[in-house]
Amino acid sequence: MGLVETFKSAFEEALRKANPQASAEELEQVSAELQRRIQEEPPPKIAIVGETGVGKSSTLNALFNAGLPISHTEASTKTDIELTVDLTREGDQWPRLLVVYDMPGLGESIQADEENLEVYRRVIPEVDVFVWLLDAQNRAIRSVQERLSEDIAQIDSGLSKLVVALNKVDLVDPGERSWNATFNVPGEEQEENIRGREQDIRAKLQEVVPQWSGATIAYSAIRRYRLPTLFRTMVEAVPAQRQWLLGDRMNLADYEELVDAQALQAVKTMDEPA
Repeated sequence: MGLVETFKSAFEEALRKANPQASAEELEQVSAELQRRIQEEPPPKIAIVGETGVGKSSTLNALFNAGLPISHTEASTKTDIELTVDLTREGDQWPRLLVVYDMPGLGESIQADEENLEVYRRVIPEVDVFVWLLDAQNRAIRSVQERLSEDIAQIDSGLSKLVVALNKVDLVDPGERSWNATFNVPGEEQEENIRGREQDIRAKLQEVVPQWSGATIAYSAIRRYRLPTLFRTMVEAVPAQRQWLLGDRMNLADYEELVDAQALQAVKTMDEPA
């Protein structure tokens, strides 16, 4: 049973205790009104933001198979693209929808930034969470510090909606040669460097926005590494009073097809009780 059904059942039980004389018809009327209000509640909204070239569209394609155009020579998103992700399962009483915005990349040019920031000023106040993507290889983040402290903090005071995600961790030193293709995970040295990048990014951002205390998550869109964790981090950042709209839909596929089948079976066998 999902959270919505659990909430509805608990609500009806509380109503029965509060008014034992309530008829079945009265209970049904209350239930119908509750359902109407749930259906009218707008779905949670998440914006994917950041500078040009960090892989916003690639991330959305990997997460939701969104089919967004990807260009390696010019910015591919000229304005915000709104996606409605349907997470409804058979047997659900209500649709489980998630609205995701692919935002235009910043940093392309001064003129483009002026136009794109207008889009950010329009969209960010309307979303529950915005995920700022960074290139995990790039240690120079002064421009990101300035953007967050000078522009974005003016839109979301305190950056209360901000989650930071580091893409392309498969390229973090020692690079692709270190990647364990069998299990689709970083090598030992690479994993240590990835953790270091997370800590470094967090410290540098808090130099300029010390009030920010949101989540940081490292992943790889192209490798589909930690995508379920990225999605779960995004949803967990949605305010508690809005999370219930998604019920128990926080786990995407495990992307096991990218792990060597024999190795995966060996791991599963090891996990089985003797």
